[in-house]
Amino acid sequence: REVIAERYTARGLPTSADEVLVTSGAVAGIGIVLHALVGHGDRVVVETPGYPNTIDAARRGGARLVPLAMDPDGWDVAESARTVRDAAATAALLIPAFHNLTGALMGDEDRAALGRAPRQAGTVPVIDETIAEVDLEGGPMPLPFAAHDPRAITVGSSSKSHWGGLRTGWVRAPRTALAPLVAIAAPRT
Repeated sequence: REVIAERYTARGLPTSADEVLVTSGAVAGIGIVLHALVGHGDRVVVETPGYPNTIDAARRGGARLVPLAMDPDGWDVAESARTVRDAAATAALLIPAFHNLTGALMGDEDRAALGRAPRQAGTVPVIDETIAEVDLEGGPMPLPFAAHDPRAITVGSSSKSHWGGLRTGWVRAPRTALAPLVAIAAPRT
């Protein structure tokens, strides 16, 4: 947890170990977050096209999916913000760092602009950063999405950047949001 927190801090998002939950992979982390946030029938914004396992996790939880259209080159930020605001969704599942399927990278200005929409709508951004460490071009990386919306819950994984069989993931969340996630991940018997 300390190493993960240090990595977020180095990327410009001050993080402490008590804001990190280690999971058995990113999909497990997304499942935990959705279980904590989303009730049956709640709306969840999902990028289309989007990562099938994430979309399936939202469906399994009983979410009503609201599509956020992706262009081949990324996001129409104004339209994406409008979709998030109009959806009145509980959560918005976004992949701003090397979007899985398009490979698009959302810059800081667009993250800041899109980050305002969930705050206005009362929607929690759930940010999938499983591919954020797989930068094939080596350019400067934007700040994590949570630097633009501190309510964002970020999910990451080491399987894409290190080895597919390494099923280590994590959730980075504000302290106030982490306790319910921990309770779901490690229920008491």
